[in-house]
Amino acid sequence: MKCNEAGISLIKKWEGCHGPEKDGLLHSYICPAGVRTIGWGSTYIDGAPVDVQTTVTPEQAEDLLRQDVGKAERAIGKLITAELTDNMFAALCSWTYNLGTGALQRSSLRRLYINDGRYEEAADELLRWVYCNGRRLRGLVLRRTDERALFLV
Repeated sequence: MKCNEAGISLIKKWEGCHGPEKDGLLHSYICPAGVRTIGWGSTYIDGAPVDVQTTVTPEQAEDLLRQDVGKAERAIGKLITAELTDNMFAALCSWTYNLGTGALQRSSLRRLYINDGRYEEAADELLRWVYCNGRRLRGLVLRRTDERALFLV
């Protein structure tokens, strides 16, 4: 499956894209998790971590977004055995894009709810993933609410 436009829009809404600056390039920044990031939330370029001097064009940021979404798509395809609607898949793409494929692999969301076909409970489980470095973040609460709504459509 592929992440639909609703999922891409959701990712863009919550990740944001900082810049471009006066030089027409996007510059790296530190995200709320304390990770050096660029564009639509990318933390790696060609396998190397983003650093303080990393810059990309807006077009490169879009390409990085699509690459990172592709990683989420592949992980969901591999780890989720239950049947998903397009919107369930898209909501999981946003969640996985934000938290990483390791979180999906380890999560009770996957093991106890989705792969068991307990979709309503899975949607509610999304709302638990709102902490960053031990702090509940309002932005994550709102993002998870949007992901839950998309998951249930």
